[in-house]
Amino acid sequence: LPLVWGFDLSPFSAEPAAINIFRKDLAEFDNFPRIVPGNFFDRQPGQAVEFPSPRITSQGPTKVPVPIPHFDCIVGNPPYLRSQNQDDLDPKYRHQLFGSAAAVGIKAAPKTDLFAFFIYHSMRFMKAGSRLGFVTPASWLTSDYAVALQRLLVSDLRLVALVSSSAESFFPQVDVNAVLLIAERVENAQDTTQAV
Repeated sequence: LPLVWGFDLSPFSAEPAAINIFRKDLAEFDNFPRIVPGNFFDRQPGQAVEFPSPRITSQGPTKVPVPIPHFDCIVGNPPYLRSQNQDDLDPKYRHQLFGSAAAVGIKAAPKTDLFAFFIYHSMRFMKAGSRLGFVTPASWLTSDYAVALQRLLVSDLRLVALVSSSAESFFPQVDVNAVLLIAERVENAQDTTQAV
């Protein structure tokens, strides 16, 4: 099975990421990084994504459909966009964000920050016992909008670690106090693979 997958909205970021990872072992097709450009919220477990074939056939280059698996580990550094700055987002995209939360049984508050939706949608890709590691703004620790996320960490997820620094910012070039959230999918969590 392919071991590494990635999703990035920007093709400019996705293509060099795939190249940089793949050049570590050019001979092993099963380890080819499945870096998928486009909207992460358009993707679901089991959905087939076409990738180049490991060999060129007599018909020329072909593509092989590979289904998106459930993962043992998901890591992310999603965009931090406060709800006050989301008013200019496409209404269909906003609807998609809230639909992704509803698909895993979460009623997201209207003022939910963008990064939280990435965590909610990631739940659909997690196996029981798998882990999630996200760099997030620290604001969710004390904000009302994050009650749904806080509840998630005592229900379907188990908080493993929350790493912060009082000595220096993780990102000194921006004015955001960030934390590293590590959580594990609990064994008896509800199945979150239903279609939206």
